[in-house]
Amino acid sequence: DSIVYVKQDKLDIKRIKDDVLGRFRWHSFLLLSIVFFWKAQIFWTEPLANNERRFYALGWMVILLYWMYTHFKHIYYVLFRYTWKSKIPIQRIKYVDCKEDENTFEVVMRLHLQSGRFKRLVFRRDEVYAEQLMEYLQLNGVALTPVVELEF
Repeated sequence: DSIVYVKQDKLDIKRIKDDVLGRFRWHSFLLLSIVFFWKAQIFWTEPLANNERRFYALGWMVILLYWMYTHFKHIYYVLFRYTWKSKIPIQRIKYVDCKEDENTFEVVMRLHLQSGRFKRLVFRRDEVYAEQLMEYLQLNGVALTPVVELEF
């Protein structure tokens, strides 16, 4: 959840809720990496006469890489797609995506910047922060695009 303040044509974003899923993701990635390198060590150091154990380790390596794909995707987004700034000038916002589900209590917004990065904001539906922010951005000439499905 976020609160956004407007100060001198800049959005000052304050995060209220900590990202628990993000912390779990890093721990899971660390565990999968340790097991992957352990299996890789078995695969490379096992003598060629013991092919059964090598193929068993290779199979586990493939399965672990498949499980790690979502972690690699998240790392890519954190390093290269998300912006870490908490103060964003309104002139740098190109357009805004907004997703509202009928079944959830949250409104998810993405502020796309001119640099190609974006900032993901989550608001509670009962509070009117999202609607007020969308109105303010629309008054300042930022394009609003309703999206059916957002990939985060």
